Amino acid sequence: MGYAAGDLILERMPHLVSYARALTRNRASADDLVQDTVVRILTSIEQFDGSSFASWSGTILRNRFIDNCRRARRHGGSVEDAAVPEVAEEPTQDFVVELDETLRVLDDLSPKHREILTMICVKEFSYERTARMLGIPIGTVRSRLSRARLELLAIVESGHGARNGAARRPQNDQHP
Repeated sequence: MGYAAGDLILERMPHLVSYARALTRNRASADDLVQDTVVRILTSIEQFDGSSFASWSGTILRNRFIDNCRRARRHGGSVEDAAVPEVAEEPTQDFVVELDETLRVLDDLSPKHREILTMICVKEFSYERTARMLGIPIGTVRSRLSRARLELLAIVESGHGARNGAARRPQNDQHP
């Protein structure tokens, strides 16, 4: 079973890394989370029932992330206090800038809302799959997603509105 487990892990590794980075918003923290997840998978592989390794491993990663968040809160810190990932170069294209702004807004969301948006909108998981992975009813997935979208919209409107308003204000002040 060891060789098969290794193959399953290697196959899922890009997805685990992507999911971890979406949750932590920090490359180093994501790498640590993935490493911790792989260790957990290997030590508990006998508990895997053979149904869906993707869901099972994703649930382990998510649970490790939640544990880390709780631990950070107990010790007076926060996962969100982690250093911002290093950027290789400045964005030069409009869509890259918009993506960067959106990612910053995602950082402002609560962890539950960021997680549900990542699973549904980024990873494109179905509501059913998301519900299974999170261990919650599908109705809760829908309502949490709705609240997450509203929170995201409120942040975007307040953040972009302030920037756009500041840019337009001098023109409006010129009118008598």
